[in-house]
Amino acid sequence: MRARGILAAAILVGMTLSGLVGCSKELRPIQNLPPETYLFVHGSVDTVNHRVRLYWFGTDPAGEVVKYAMRWVYPPPAPQDPGWDTVSTAKPGVGTDSMFTMFTGDLGVVSPRFEIFAIDNEGAPDPTPAVQTFSLSNDAPTV
Repeated sequence: MRARGILAAAILVGMTLSGLVGCSKELRPIQNLPPETYLFVHGSVDTVNHRVRLYWFGTDPAGEVVKYAMRWVYPPPAPQDPGWDTVSTAKPGVGTDSMFTMFTGDLGVVSPRFEIFAIDNEGAPDPTPAVQTFSLSNDAPTV
């Protein structure tokens, strides 16, 4: 009987000590980390038409990607700092795609650049947007 009492007391002391050790750690919230954006073209980039389907997705280690900001940057004389178009995703964290028509005009060889970055649920943007540059040619036909 006495052995049972000593065992019960030892277990109680052990549980109390383990509880105190567990409570001594301070809980700290996870710092918000920026998302990362990925962009790709299905197939070879060298063979795209003036119409191209681009695919992208974003990952966020500290939350969810809720929207993207994208833009096309064309070489001079076009403005070199065009505004960003913001697109919300249907489901946070799910990649998306879109068909784009690139403007070539009468400039001959054109190298438009597509830029996109993810924005997480706390409003933090990807500091390094995903970028893809295309080389297009619009040569006049010869007879």
